[in-house]
Amino acid sequence: MKDQVDPKRFIGKTFTRRKTFRGSKDDYAIKIDRLIAGQIMKMMRPGQRVVWLWSLTAPYFPVSTPQYGEEETFEAASEAFKKLFWEWHAWAIKQPGKVTWYGAKE
Repeated sequence: MKDQVDPKRFIGKTFTRRKTFRGSKDDYAIKIDRLIAGQIMKMMRPGQRVVWLWSLTAPYFPVSTPQYGEEETFEAASEAFKKLFWEWHAWAIKQPGKVTWYGAKE
């Protein structure tokens, strides 16, 4: 689903998380102002190494910077996700009018 959103709606808002699907463990949809912005989930890498994969999937962000990454802890993944989201927001707020948002509302 593709929508147009006013990026000003996110000013002063905080992120929430919910399980991506019923029964999921360590897999979260990250939301802001009732919109899903991306996901953070635990993954096993080779050698029994556990990482937290994060991805910013909903806002259209025309940059060459990867919109995903992995961190050692949920907290670090959450901070990396937030940092990129607010970088997107700084870009989006400068655009004339609304910007493209790909994602579910609930």
